[in-house]
Amino acid sequence: MHGMANLGAAHKGYLYQDIATAYCLATALVDGVGSLTVDYKYHPGDRFDDLCLFAVDGTCRRRQFKHSEGTVSFGKELLSTDRRDLQLSALIRSWEADPVAVQAKEYRVCATWTVPTEPDDLLQLTPTDVPGSFGDYPTKRFRLAVDKVWPQRGKPLLQCLRGLKRADLVAFARIFVLELECPTASSDLGHPGTLERLVAGVLGERVGFGQFPNEHRSPMAAAEKLVITATQARIAGAGGDATKLTPAAIASHVGLVTNYGRIPQQFPFWSDIFVAVPDLRRRLLNQVEAGGITVLAGKPGAGKSWELTALTKTLRNQGAVVASHYCYLEPGDPEVQRRITLNIFYGNLIAEILDALPGLRAKNIARYAAGPNELQALLAAAAELKPARRLV
Repeated sequence: MHGMANLGAAHKGYLYQDIATAYCLATALVDGVGSLTVDYKYHPGDRFDDLCLFAVDGTCRRRQFKHSEGTVSFGKELLSTDRRDLQLSALIRSWEADPVAVQAKEYRVCATWTVPTEPDDLLQLTPTDVPGSFGDYPTKRFRLAVDKVWPQRGKPLLQCLRGLKRADLVAFARIFVLELECPTASSDLGHPGTLERLVAGVLGERVGFGQFPNEHRSPMAAAEKLVITATQARIAGAGGDATKLTPAAIASHVGLVTNYGRIPQQFPFWSDIFVAVPDLRRRLLNQVEAGGITVLAGKPGAGKSWELTALTKTLRNQGAVVASHYCYLEPGDPEVQRRITLNIFYGNLIAEILDALPGLRAKNIARYAAGPNELQALLAAAAELKPARRLV
């Protein structure tokens, strides 16, 4: 029975790791992560193998997740013994043997354990204001209090450090973070706990699930899909397959539509038969220069779309950013029924703005959603660009 209990605890620990990894996969869709490896040992004694997040510039941050059932407090003995694979000497040796240590900016242990109430248990730690791993969720972050763990003119407080140099501890302490009181999970997405809700929150509020063009999948359903992706990556990594998950691969796994729902809109324009109206063009250009909203009205077939297509080319040649949407292209258009909807209208405009100004992508409220609020946010962000760009 004792062995079965240990297996149950291990299973719940793996499930917590998968949900925490799913949170990181969700944020990777919006936070500029280059790639991630899951549960892969970069060397035989690797103590930070749960997750490695590579930035676009090649630097990385390594994560290890620790979960316990019920309320468990961090105790100083966790760093002095290897009961939870946290013996400080083993962590330091793992860092020293890590082939990606040159690239690593941080090694972090994320645990659900609470901050100890006994002052003596905090002597080895000092609070730090480094960002938490779970957005605005109020975890408690600590660095090692080097002078208390190993006084400058004394012996190390922890027996396990006796075979190391104090300089090893000092160097490791600069990049090590212990994060306590991380969000707990119910391990049941049908009855989500705090961590599951955080994953769904990122997917809904920051990625855009549940909104056009990703209204086909709710944030919680997308969270479930990401947990499955994390589990599959963990199994592959534990088998020695260091597959790097990129944001594009994550988007594919979870079925994320990233083109804002745009549809093709190549207007049939034949310059050899187009009849230009110079006075109209001048008036339109003057109106654009003045700003605001301009309405060009005329009977069907009067040439409105032709004139505006030609105007778009003129404005782009002048350096303006032009976003356009055609409600109608030509007879036989297979997308004619979708083209007249507001969703496609917003999707095409947003996609064309971001084609020209990709740096504004991060300004989108929900990164891959397309609607009036997202369009307005992009317009406001474009107005703040330096140097200024005319946007029509």
